[in-house]
This record gives sequence, structure tokens and C-alpha cells, in this order.
Amino acid sequence: MSLLISDDASTTAMLTGANDASVDATRPILTSFSTNADDDSYRLGDSIDITAAINETVQAGSSIIATLDTGATVVLSTDTGGNQLSGSYIVAADENSTDLTVNSYAITGVNDLAGNAMTTTAIPAANLALSSDIVIDTIAPDTTITDITLSADSGADDSDFKTNVALQTISATLSQTLQSGDVLLGSVDGGTSWTDISDQVTDSDIRWTGVTLTGASAIAFRVEDATGNSGATASVNYTIDTTSPAAPKVATPDAPAQARVTALIEGAHPDDGTTVSLYLDSDNDGEADDTTVIDTALVTDGAWSVSAPLNIRSDNNFVLIATDEAGNSSVPSDVPTITENTPAPVPPRLPRRNRKRANPRSKLSMACKKAQRPLPTRMVRPLKWLR
Repeated sequence: MSLLISDDASTTAMLTGANDASVDATRPILTSFSTNADDDSYRLGDSIDITAAINETVQAGSSIIATLDTGATVVLSTDTGGNQLSGSYIVAADENSTDLTVNSYAITGVNDLAGNAMTTTAIPAANLALSSDIVIDTIAPDTTITDITLSADSGADDSDFKTNVALQTISATLSQTLQSGDVLLGSVDGGTSWTDISDQVTDSDIRWTGVTLTGASAIAFRVEDATGNSGATASVNYTIDTTSPAAPKVATPDAPAQARVTALIEGAHPDDGTTVSLYLDSDNDGEADDTTVIDTALVTDGAWSVSAPLNIRSDNNFVLIATDEAGNSSVPSDVPTITENTPAPVPPRLPRRNRKRANPRSKLSMACKKAQRPLPTRMVRPLKWLR
């Protein structure tokens, strides 16, 4: 025969016979906090398991709430009973500690098998900081990156990151030199993969050489500390385009034409933003004489127009070339011959009253005629000094 007796003070007595009685009046006590996590630095989102040891077996469902020195709270409990309560601490933003430990705990219900309740909340000497060396660091580097540029940004705009050159040197500037333990990471696929390029930094200057860009993506940089916290990401989109644009279509003139001094040449192109350039083709072979651009126009709403200065009273021949935003050029488009038709100048005519015929008997006329006569033979005498 056995009998279980409890008083108001939660003291329990177990009677197992007429002359045998056992009374358990001892309350459970928390003896230590520990973790199986490695001694290391932990950052935002990392998980650390924490265990509280009890000096005796407690009932299933027993639990406490531990407050860490980071300010976070962790529920430690047991679903099956035993002498340990356990839980996981997930590092949240703005939580930091140089040596993680438990500052305090609150009892939500811990009872031993005899029904004695834990009441003391004294922190045991065997705390986390005694047995482990765990750093919580959620402070991200404050170094920023600016002035990202390409070594070969082809096309009319040399800062639009639309280029036909895949192999690049990428430059940028750090707001400060890399701090101890910090690394610089770079990406050319929009952050899908990162490369440590700390060796490409001199003071605050970034010069990332030998980079191959592909397709359309983004260049990105960020600074990461030893814990793995990342600072702000700086990025810029780029496009690698090696496809030549369509040739310009000439609408005016659509056949050999005539004009004076200058001629307006108009046409169409399917790609807005494309640049149409006019070149001289003096031998009319369908190719530009040289790289000298006479006039340019930006395709807007599918149309463009350029002005051609003409050589006076001559046939003038030109070609047009389209260049896209990445710097790719089309084949030349021929412009029909334009003849400059300014009339030739007419020589001026003197007024009738000024057109008098010379008088053959005037003194001036007689003198001119006399000067043209040969000297008489008798007048030609040898000079004495020539004898």
C-alpha cells in the first residue's frame, strides 16, 4: 500500500508502508548555462543553441525565459522531461556582444517529479561567458563605394555602361581605406556570385582588372567585415552589345537632286537613340572618304535629318552610317548625288557713256605710235667708248 500526501507548501510525502515514509521537499535548481556552438563571431540570422542544466529531473513542459546580454530573450524548455532545458538563439539586428552570456532568467514553470517548483532565479557561476567565447556582431561596415566606371565604355555616351567591349578594367572609389579584417567583394552578375578583390585596392582606389562582362547584368561592390556583415552594396547596370544596327534609310532625296549651298537629307531608322552620321564620299564609291563627320542626328520617333554643305556648281556625294548606343556601326547608306546649282557670275558691263573709242589723232595715240617705230639707220651711231 502507498499514499501520496501534499501540503500547501508543495512538500510531498510518499508513504509506502505502515512503518516506511519518504518525503521529497527539495526544489529544483538551475546549475549552469552552456552551448555547443563553436567559439567564433556570429552575425545577423545566425543560430546558437543554449542549454540550461537542472540539478534533478524535471517534468515535461518545464520552461524558463533567459535574457541575454544582447537584449534578446530565449525560451529554454523540455518537451519530454529530464535535467536540461534547451532552446535556440537567432541573432537579430542591432544585437551585439563581445562575450555572449545570460544576464537573467524568469521561471515560467519548472517542477520536479515530486511536484516541487523551482523558485530561485540566481544566475549560476557556470554561465555562457565562462565556458565559451562567442562574439555577436551585427554592425556592418560603413565604407561606401562610388564613381564606378568602365575602361572602355564605347558609343556616343562614355558613361552609359552600354558597350561592345567585353574585357574591361572596372574602377571605383572607396569612402575610406579598408578597415582591419574588412574585404572588398565584387560581382559582375548582379550579386549572384562574389569575388574577393581586396588585392585590387590601393588606398581608396579600386582598379579591378581583367574583368569579362557578358550580356546584360550589373556590376556590384560591397565591403564585408570578418564576421560576414556586409555594408551597403553599390551597383550599376551594364549591357554588352556587339550587334551592328540597321543602315539608315534615306527618304529625301530619293533620287539625284539639285540644291543651293546646303541640302537637307532626311530618313528613317527603327531604333530610337541611334546616331546617324554624314560623311563625304567624293569618289561616289559608297564608302566614306575618311572619319570626318560632317553632321549628325539622333534618331527620334524613328526619324532623323542632317544638313549637308555643298560645293558650289558641283556634284556632291555622301554616305550615312548609323551607330548604336554601344558603339556598333552599320554598313554605309548611299545618298543620291546632289548637284549644287548656284548660277555662274555674269561679268560686269560698263555704262554706254563711258565706252568712248580712242581718237587716233590724239597726242597720246601719236606718241604711242611713234614709240613703236624703229629708229632710222642714220641715227644709230657707235659710241666712242665702244670702239
